[in-house]
Amino acid sequence: MCRMGLTILLWLNVVSMAPGRTLRADLNGDCRVDMQDMMILLSEWMMEDEDCLMGLGPELVLHGDFEDENVNGDWFILRYFDCGEKDAAYYSRDGSLRGEISQNMNGKLEAGKTYLVQFDTEIVTLPGQSCYALLEPMEAGPSFQWDITETGHTEQTISVDYPYGYFRFRCQATEGILSEVHFDNVSVREVLSGGLGFGPTLIEHAYENF
Repeated sequence: MCRMGLTILLWLNVVSMAPGRTLRADLNGDCRVDMQDMMILLSEWMMEDEDCLMGLGPELVLHGDFEDENVNGDWFILRYFDCGEKDAAYYSRDGSLRGEISQNMNGKLEAGKTYLVQFDTEIVTLPGQSCYALLEPMEAGPSFQWDITETGHTEQTISVDYPYGYFRFRCQATEGILSEVHFDNVSVREVLSGGLGFGPTLIEHAYENF
């Protein structure tokens, strides 16, 4: 249960006690215990415990915004990728080799749970052969793949049956044609029960203007 949710339950318990003790729940100092006091608690909940309110666990991807100086310690670059100040960018005109950037999440995605996957893409020149994001299991099991075909925001909830731990971006250019694709705001978070923002339903790719 959210921390503020527990606080609200305790507040209601105080209100239900003897009248001489209800002023403990008078949060706005008007000598009454009413809905205005409840709204104060709800406001604090929304400001201080937004993640819990939305039903999301902590962030599992390290430096998904690519803005920290230690980003190269968390993302492994196979070839053709560059981690800049604001994003990870793929540049290549070599059609013989695939570029890849990946992060080992060490099995943070546990079997039997649901997660929200999000990332942004900006396509300057679309690779002629392929470009996609990939979430792979630690050992056996199917992978989740998102084909990158346009600039926008991808958001999807997934339910996993195996421990997952590898998040990858892979691109392969057409020989002789410069390809450029940017990735940013990579996020994977557990969808918690009891939140108001997300449920177990699938959210298909939601593309918006970058």
